[in-house]
Amino acid sequence: MSEIHQATSSDPGNSLDRGRIPPAVFLLMAAVAVIGCNSLGLSPIAPEVAHTFGVSVPEAMAGTAAFGLGTSLSALLLARHIDRVGAWRMLRIAFGLLSASLAVTAAAPFVMVLIAAQFSAG
Repeated sequence: MSEIHQATSSDPGNSLDRGRIPPAVFLLMAAVAVIGCNSLGLSPIAPEVAHTFGVSVPEAMAGTAAFGLGTSLSALLLARHIDRVGAWRMLRIAFGLLSASLAVTAAAPFVMVLIAAQFSAG
């Protein structure tokens, strides 16, 4: 067995902060939950969505693929701008865009509008 020295609450040199969790952490956790739910939300209802739009199930599921593509592109291309814009401002912009995109998704009259809105939500 190897010896691992980790700080515990009884160590006098313990640097663990026992303070409150910052509110931003809860907001970020909520954002991750919304993104996770949105990425999996279309799958169980895809046949009904496809029937409503008069398309095949794979065409309806293109919305999920578009969301994943939008999420990955935003992570790659926008992450470097957070420091310039500010984390809180970027988070508010992202939540505003996500809310608007989900509203457009809910009211989409055509499957291409749904796909574009899901890409934007990502």
